[in-house]
Amino acid sequence: MEVDVIILVILAICELVRLKSGSIGNKTESSAYLVWFLLIIIPSAIGFIYFLFIQTYVLVIEIIFNVIGIILIVLEFISALIALSTFKSFEK
Repeated sequence: MEVDVIILVILAICELVRLKSGSIGNKTESSAYLVWFLLIIIPSAIGFIYFLFIQTYVLVIEIIFNVIGIILIVLEFISALIALSTFKSFEK
């Protein structure tokens, strides 16, 4: 039970850092921030998968929220790759 709370706090911090770096990277068209955004997606996705499959006790609403979170992470990953390639092509 304590492990779930610790992982939840780590996931929340990862999400805050990830979304802030993605926002800054998009607004400034900075490739470095978008690369950090893409790298932080990995622990964030692992956190969602943990709470979906490995958590001690899972409610139906948690399943719905975690599936939505994973879908959004995949869409954000794809859009970040598109934005990164667009920013790289404009830099040349």
